[in-house]
Amino acid sequence: MIREVVSETLAFKLRNPEFKKVTVHRVTVTDNLKYARIFVSISGSEEEQKSAFAALTKAKGAFKREIGAVAQMKFMPEIEFKHDKSLDYVDHISELLRNLNRE
Repeated sequence: MIREVVSETLAFKLRNPEFKKVTVHRVTVTDNLKYARIFVSISGSEEEQKSAFAALTKAKGAFKREIGAVAQMKFMPEIEFKHDKSLDYVDHISELLRNLNRE
């Protein structure tokens, strides 16, 4: 549920153009529901990724408000964004394979 709310907030409610490069992959919540890790991938150059990640971190309050408006939770989890670099790794492996095929 948190993943859907964060994705919708990125796509439709926050007007920051940097968020168009952000994809939410998964969310993990601790057993006591106090902490939520939101794993995101960000496309673009290294500088664009850093800028978008900083904007995400600044917007934590907006995400918490949106989650609170939808969720019927006693406690609102503390949000932590994590950069999921697995897609970067997949791209790297794909590039290596393409280079091998050319040789």
